[in-house]
Amino acid sequence: MSPELQKQHESMDAHTIVFHLRELFDEQARSERFETSRLLFTTKMTPGSSAVQYALKMNGYIERLTVLGFVMDSELSIDLILVGLSDSYSQFVLNYRMNQISTTIPELINLLKTAEQSVKQDSKALLLVDSSSSGSKKRKQKKKKARVKEVQ
Repeated sequence: MSPELQKQHESMDAHTIVFHLRELFDEQARSERFETSRLLFTTKMTPGSSAVQYALKMNGYIERLTVLGFVMDSELSIDLILVGLSDSYSQFVLNYRMNQISTTIPELINLLKTAEQSVKQDSKALLLVDSSSSGSKKRKQKKKKARVKEVQ
């Protein structure tokens, strides 16, 4: 407590001090709770970004709300993180829900680390397939044009 605040409360009993401090700081805490809640409920993972970084950010919001006096159920916290994952993690979410996995947020983050490696490998494989298939389409189109020219 700052020296000025201590001087203000010297002649008050504990109950009055607590009441006065709440009066001073509750509005600020309420505003911060609102803003943190808004961020927690609206933040979505951007495609291509790190799922681990996203989960850590969400965990930060959850912990901040706890400090501000709003304690959330663990299952709700996990669900909020899962809901915000990008579409490339839909298989991970499906497996998590189907297997009724029950984890803490740190355990979920570790699972996401593993899943993130798998998703990155899958996206690289898709890029390779797409680039090779588009190349074969171009070759087929060139062969068609060459045949048409030969016929004429």
